[in-house]
Amino acid sequence: MSEITIILFAVSILFLAGMVYNISLHARPGFFPPKRILKQRIKLLGCAGIIFALIGFLFMLLTN
Repeated sequence: MSEITIILFAVSILFLAGMVYNISLHARPGFFPPKRILKQRIKLLGCAGIIFALIGFLFMLLTN
């Protein structure tokens, strides 16, 4: 079960890193990709990262 927890945390970190990258793209001046699409990506990646982190914590608590 610890392998599953490690995988969930790794996926969570990847999603959150993607969110940070899109936040940095949003802060740059320019028009591609559109700001609206970047906001959607930021929300999606942030929510997915948090959900995977919570599932990882749940697995961690249940296996100990």
